[in-house]
Amino acid sequence: MLFCLCCPSAALTLDNHLGLSKDELEELALTESMEDGDTLEAYLEQEENLAQQDEDLAQLEEEDTEAQDPKAPRRKTRKGGARRRRRRSMSPGNPPDLSKPPVKLPISKRVKNLEKSNQRLTNQVKNLKSTVKILVAAVDELENPPSPPPTTTAEPLPSDSRSACRGKKSMEECAWAYYSSSRKIEGLCHPMGTTLSCRKPSANTKACLDKDAWDNCTYYVGTRPVANQTCMAYGYNNNTALACRQPRSTELACKPPKAHGDTCTWSGLKGKCYGSGKTPTMYCKTPNPQEVACDGKNMSDTCTYKHYKYGGRCGKVGANKLRCYAVGQSTKACDDKKADDDCHYSIRDEKKNGVCKYRESRLYGPYHYCHGLLPQKPNATAACNNKTLGDLCQYIDNKHNRSGGCVTQKKDLGMFCKHMSMFWIACADKKIGESCETKYNNGTCRIMNRAGQGDYYGLKDFISCQRR
Repeated sequence: MLFCLCCPSAALTLDNHLGLSKDELEELALTESMEDGDTLEAYLEQEENLAQQDEDLAQLEEEDTEAQDPKAPRRKTRKGGARRRRRRSMSPGNPPDLSKPPVKLPISKRVKNLEKSNQRLTNQVKNLKSTVKILVAAVDELENPPSPPPTTTAEPLPSDSRSACRGKKSMEECAWAYYSSSRKIEGLCHPMGTTLSCRKPSANTKACLDKDAWDNCTYYVGTRPVANQTCMAYGYNNNTALACRQPRSTELACKPPKAHGDTCTWSGLKGKCYGSGKTPTMYCKTPNPQEVACDGKNMSDTCTYKHYKYGGRCGKVGANKLRCYAVGQSTKACDDKKADDDCHYSIRDEKKNGVCKYRESRLYGPYHYCHGLLPQKPNATAACNNKTLGDLCQYIDNKHNRSGGCVTQKKDLGMFCKHMSMFWIACADKKIGESCETKYNNGTCRIMNRAGQGDYYGLKDFISCQRR
């Protein structure tokens, strides 16, 4: 290529070796392209193509001769031989012999070869143009860099779930963050009573977002579907959003077309359909059967409820209502009895004797219960001979010395020595307010708070050593 560019006369000499006249070159418009510098490589490639075409034509002529005379001698051909010889001749050590003119081809074939060369040059020009465009764009970007996007400061998220739903509608998207961390909570505004609270919706809540009450729904626990469910209110006081679940028996009693205030029946009780106005579903609100059991009765009166084995007592619920509270066997044994009356109860089919004792309940007020009698041992009874109630005493129990006080279970049963704690013993012979000392601490003698528990084995004031 350098040879042709530096010596245009040599390029003309190559043109003459092609065997074309000047008129033919002008007719094909090749003179200008040759003067502009056809390279040596293009010439050699063209020569190789022409030689290959000559070889193909010779092979076709032999095939035609053989078809006419099969016995005619056949010229031995070796495909690719001429090509390899030309390549050896074109190697740097073997320059081509330009003195010998190449084989002349028909003008039509030479035109086709020149058109192919022209097409290759056209593609190279297109590639160069595209490369130039890319370089120009890169230079423009370096000279005029794009302006950075405007920075916008995001508003701080609310710090609690309720403020995240201010000004929003029920089940609208919301987000908030904790006070002490940057953890972001995204969810929906759930109705919580009279306000909205931002919380993550559960799977059964998501299943009813685009549905109405009493519509069928299905939600998934992992990959397991939970089908044949109904969109119902999650609750009637706090979270009143629709959730995919099974309707309760009280809700089935008020299924549409019933409205708020209509009569309904549930579990044999008559009531009214109740809807708070905040929920799309209702339930049958019946009187509490435990409250019905105390209609027309007073505080601490006995009552009956079908699920209470030993009956009950009427006690307070709310400000002005009474309900029936369950009681145990010991309380049932002292119904309609007074303090110190005899009573009986059973433990594992074994009958026990006891004494009715007074007690007060914070639910249903004062009552009596059957306090079991302790077996009296002779040595414990003898330890309180010639003593008064509350005096100190000692007795031997299973070869162990026991210290305590003289007490009684019933007035007509006499006294016996009962083992007492060290805190009671420290104040047995002292008055209220005096200092006392025990194994563990020093304190003051005080009355132990036994409000509502009555006396302790005849001791009305249970005095013990308590810390100052």
